[in-house]
Amino acid sequence: MRLSVLEPLLLFSCLSLVVRGKRLAGSVLLGKYQAKVVTKFCFDYNSDCNKKQCTPEEHPGMLNFVMKAVSQGVSPTTPKTYIALLDDEYFSFPEVSQVWDEANCTDILKASKASYMIDWSAAATTAGYTFQTPLIEKLRPRWWFIAFVSCSPFPLELSYDVHLQNQLKGREREFSMDRIGTESLTIGFCLLFAALLVLQISSLKMWRGTSRSGQWLKQHPALLMLTAAVVLALFGHMSWFWDCWGYQESGEDSDLWMLLGRGGIIASKATVSLLLILLASGECVCTPDIAWSSHRELVAGMVIFALIGLALELWGDSEFRSTTTEYIYDTRPGMMLVAFDFLWMWLYISRSWRTFSQETRIKPRVFYKTYGFSFGLWFTALPMVAFIARLVDAWVRYRIALLVGNISHALCLGLLVHTFRPTVATKIYELQRCEYEPVNDEELDRMLGGNADII
Repeated sequence: MRLSVLEPLLLFSCLSLVVRGKRLAGSVLLGKYQAKVVTKFCFDYNSDCNKKQCTPEEHPGMLNFVMKAVSQGVSPTTPKTYIALLDDEYFSFPEVSQVWDEANCTDILKASKASYMIDWSAAATTAGYTFQTPLIEKLRPRWWFIAFVSCSPFPLELSYDVHLQNQLKGREREFSMDRIGTESLTIGFCLLFAALLVLQISSLKMWRGTSRSGQWLKQHPALLMLTAAVVLALFGHMSWFWDCWGYQESGEDSDLWMLLGRGGIIASKATVSLLLILLASGECVCTPDIAWSSHRELVAGMVIFALIGLALELWGDSEFRSTTTEYIYDTRPGMMLVAFDFLWMWLYISRSWRTFSQETRIKPRVFYKTYGFSFGLWFTALPMVAFIARLVDAWVRYRIALLVGNISHALCLGLLVHTFRPTVATKIYELQRCEYEPVNDEELDRMLGGNADII
């Protein structure tokens, strides 16, 4: 039940496989005596159910199924198929998942907390077999795994429409418990990055005022990179908010908004990392421009890093991971990406030290003494998120990783926006370019005192 290292990369070219929310529709092919998990969901709990018999409306979870028979192998007997509900207690799904491929239907049904036989005669009709059941959880939020189990000696295929809800969560009832509250967090980050964009635009206006040409396109590449990073971050969070808004209504993620949200934020973070390593190399600090020809490998490596990160995030959101609650950065591809991030940290530290050691002027050295360490902390953000996520429970991990990762992102961008304001940048950066105004012959003759002919 494990995926290879390369499978997340295949996901990048198969965007139709991006996660659907907890209103799932699809089909599943079951071999003889085989079971398959189609999704997982973290349900809420209601401690009051320990004290009384809860009504269906008071149950924290509600599951709705519509099953339709697609085909079955040749057999005179009616297929015996089940809906099995397994939770995250050790003697349920975690234990049987270790031998899932070898387990028969009896083992899986025994490990399930509840199982319901599918009425195949109803499933064979046009309307299909409709089934609804409340879920009772009394102690804590818990992950549940929804599996279809065949106890028939022949293969069969069925289609399904599954709708899972946390019915005590009001307008967020469509969300799994690990995603409860993410809409509010996303709104907060939209406002935060919008404020940073306002500050950056005001900074660009100030720079524009110091430019003789007064053209926006004449802005320094570092200023344009920083502006792009802020815009991408804001765009990513706005896309993410729009996805959350739609999810609340339909119970489904939008492929497009999820891709734009993840892509915008990851592109912003990659741009920040690239800019910091360029500063560590002395670009804009010791020299007034950026020598892009000397950093082609760096740019290519950062692009590859961002693409792998995007593929990994999309894989983590997909139903490919319906059989595990393991954090994506605890997987082999995830650990590879964290190791890649340590490489960027080493590049930043080594280049900063080399530039600082070789530079004798006071002004460039001030940058490394004042801001070098603070900017270096940016490269600890991903390892820190991975470490913290490993310590917390799976049903709160999503929100904590979202909070820690994006606060780190906002702090680093905020510090960059501050240092690139003209009043600060002139003390630590070399951003002023020489701009020459065109001079006509008469003006040139006047300036040279009538000796322009000798030029």
